[in-house]
Amino acid sequence: MFNTTKTIYSMILDNANMLNYKYQVLPNTTLNEKFNITTNIEDDVENPSIRYFGIGLDYEDMIEDSNVNIDNIRHEPHHSSLFKHAPMIARKASIGFTSDEYNKYRLLVRKNINGEDYLFFMLKKIDNIFDSNKILLVESEDKESTLSIFSTNRADILNPAPKERDDVLDSKIDYLAYSNHIFLNLDENELSELRDASKLYYETDDEITLGEVSLVSGIELSYEGREEAFNTQTMYFIKINHLLDDNNIQEPFRKSVDIGGMSPMVFRTYKND
Repeated sequence: MFNTTKTIYSMILDNANMLNYKYQVLPNTTLNEKFNITTNIEDDVENPSIRYFGIGLDYEDMIEDSNVNIDNIRHEPHHSSLFKHAPMIARKASIGFTSDEYNKYRLLVRKNINGEDYLFFMLKKIDNIFDSNKILLVESEDKESTLSIFSTNRADILNPAPKERDDVLDSKIDYLAYSNHIFLNLDENELSELRDASKLYYETDDEITLGEVSLVSGIELSYEGREEAFNTQTMYFIKINHLLDDNNIQEPFRKSVDIGGMSPMVFRTYKND
């Protein structure tokens, strides 16, 4: 998908999990480092997994050239931070957060604004990840595609046989696909909190537009009497556009992100006559 970027850190983590070795977090790649949240953790910890998501604000005001098509700007695979990271929620340090808020959010940042100390959470825990446990067959015919469940009750799975070149149709390529569905949700109150927190954090009265989403991996550790996220790295960036004005802030933000891939049923090769 054009609007999605998978980072190199996601690929490294995939290999570590598949090959069963300890994942090494490279320096200068974590959101903990970006937001100066302590990174002094023990080496004997589990491999990270996708647990959180972040929200980035629209970055049109960061581009000086007015002729640039903002919608076509993409992250590069070595990036590990949103262009303009939005805080999810803010509170005065003298007030703090509720236990429910401490349970929902991660990456606590402290910032002094006009002589007042504030607390900001930069990530929210992902609400639900759906394990489909199904392989899909994507069949193409006459520029149209159909989806069906692919059954593993087939003789050629464990006893495959090569296909002759003449048995492969150039005009028809079918695919096998697999994905997990990650559901990202912000209700009306959370959107209002995000809008207010962003205006406070960036000290602006401008309209707030959500421009991108990040899926973030990490581990959970006890820190300062609460659970905090560590080794946080961005695995995926997804472009969005969601204006938080008075008209649509009453509508909850819901997004389903599919993580997976497709593989063609036949890899064709050609030989010269």
